[in-house]
Amino acid sequence: SSPEERKIPPDRWEIIEQLAYDHGGSAQHDPRPERAVEGATMVYTDVWASMGEKREAEERRELFKPYKVTSRLMERAGKGAVFGHCLPAESSEVDEDVLYGPQSIVFTIAGCRTSTTAALIQLLLKDPPSWTSWHGNGT
Repeated sequence: SSPEERKIPPDRWEIIEQLAYDHGGSAQHDPRPERAVEGATMVYTDVWASMGEKREAEERRELFKPYKVTSRLMERAGKGAVFGHCLPAESSEVDEDVLYGPQSIVFTIAGCRTSTTAALIQLLLKDPPSWTSWHGNGT
């Protein structure tokens, strides 16, 4: 769920829908967060403003205020629904009782990132890619 002016572009949305379908799921967009989470198995939010976007941060905080993940919003999700966030999370994006609550898999997701990064480093050290081939002429 997102405000219409921040909706995922149609070409990306097609990919999301296809991936969901290929794996037995579905994806829908609804600008109303309380409707969007109904029956959901997972509620996921991202940072509203990335590093280096300080100017946009306040504007986005105001724009996304109705999309904050609260325990009340999570109650509307499906039974057993989990909550995810890419971290770092801010209090404007998610309530602490959701972030640290029993439905949260935020830190499990973060732990997977650590293992994935370690595996990638190990792979690159074992069989380093030819970096010049990535840039064509080595520049």
